Amino acid sequence: MRDPSPLVGFQCRCGHRGVYVRASVMELWARPGETIHDVRKRMRCRVCGEREPSGPYPFADSGMSHLWICTDKVVSAQFEREEPPEGA
Repeated sequence: MRDPSPLVGFQCRCGHRGVYVRASVMELWARPGETIHDVRKRMRCRVCGEREPSGPYPFADSGMSHLWICTDKVVSAQFEREEPPEGA
């Protein structure tokens, strides 16, 4: 199993996107024993207030996350979603 990416992106149904530092998300918002996927279910969009954005989209560096933020609002096939762990 490879190490998780340092950056993760999420996209709301309204099209708003955000990129976060994985370690910070987990430190600030995760409850004991939770994964990034558990945190995603509680996230709320800053623009429309909708819960549970799509994602997380893993990024190894800020260049790739910047490209993702700047593309059109349809998530392209080039950005793979990180799947939840087995049994979650």
